[in-house]
Amino acid sequence: MNVPNHERRDWSIVVFIIPLGIILIMLVGQLAIRIFPNWSVIANMRSGLDPEFASGQPASSLLQPLSPQILTPMFWAETYLTPGSGEISFPPFVILEPTNTPTATPASPSPSPTTPAPTATTPAPSVTVTYTSTSTPNPTDDDNEPTPTATTPSPTATSTVTVTPTSTSTSTPTATSTSTPTSTSTSTPTSTPTSTSTPTATPTGTPSTPDSSWTLVPPPTEIGTSTPDGNIGQIVDGTYVVLNFSSSPIVVNATPDNFYDLIFYENLYDFNSVQIDNIGIGITNDINSGYYEVFHWGNNQPDTNTNADVTVLPQDVSCMPAGSECDNYEIPTNNLYPNPGTGILIDVDTAPAAPPPGSYNYVVVFAPTTGGSGDNAQVDAIVVTEVPLPTPTP
Repeated sequence: MNVPNHERRDWSIVVFIIPLGIILIMLVGQLAIRIFPNWSVIANMRSGLDPEFASGQPASSLLQPLSPQILTPMFWAETYLTPGSGEISFPPFVILEPTNTPTATPASPSPSPTTPAPTATTPAPSVTVTYTSTSTPNPTDDDNEPTPTATTPSPTATSTVTVTPTSTSTSTPTATSTSTPTSTSTSTPTSTPTSTSTPTATPTGTPSTPDSSWTLVPPPTEIGTSTPDGNIGQIVDGTYVVLNFSSSPIVVNATPDNFYDLIFYENLYDFNSVQIDNIGIGITNDINSGYYEVFHWGNNQPDTNTNADVTVLPQDVSCMPAGSECDNYEIPTNNLYPNPGTGILIDVDTAPAAPPPGSYNYVVVFAPTTGGSGDNAQVDAIVVTEVPLPTPTP
């Protein structure tokens, strides 16, 4: 009676152990291919296998199938892991026959012997000359001593070659001679009106020196040298200042260039006029050697080289006698630069002091003590410029 019980116990052990063994086998297989994926496969360069970078399966899915990246595709898919393209192709064979090589080699130097071929081409002009020689015997039948035609082409071919370089050299000097007179004629009329418009002889220069009673003072910082800004510099009567323009010197030309060279900006008295003070302006390279006066208001000598010529300005009724350059003379802004403005334009080339031609690095501004009302001379800015002179009205 105990035998059947024993058999049932053995079967129960078998039924329990077999599934456990299967589970353990699958667990070991999963651990072998997923927990330790660093392994290598011998494959060529075109292999489709990539186990190193294939994405692994999560550790929780131990009973999942193997990673599809390492499974062999089914044959009906018509794809192969190695090589990846499926078909093996071979590059075409290039057959180099030695027979073609020597044939191509003489082909390149062939042009070299062809280069002297112009000698063979010369018979063409010889034929042309033959027509000439044929026409020549007709008028000179008595002088047919050089009858051989073969002798005639040789000198004829030589003369043909001689004519070719002759025509080439003839065209070259013709172009040169044509351009030469053209440039000469262009420069000639330009210089002609310049010399014609010179009414003044070469200046000799009349330098001036500061009055012994004047005092040299530093220039006020309010005096601008680029543009007027409304900040007015005061120059006390009996003093003078020297402004440095070495970065943009004033140029005096031997012949007038029909341009104003300096602008003296006065203080705007009201919205439509200025009241010019007794003031003088000169140019120099060394104040110890004197300066050349280019503008002077207050000496009753018209400044014809400026747009502030008292003889053409509107009369200031408060200035007596009429036509004098009195202190605080009122000038409408419509008569100054830029119309309207406060700028007095000065042409240094035609200044009465006749400064010698050259470049001048300094501008002297002085306020004389005589003939004034006692107030300071006012300067907004002094600017080096090139403003065209007005065209005279006929």
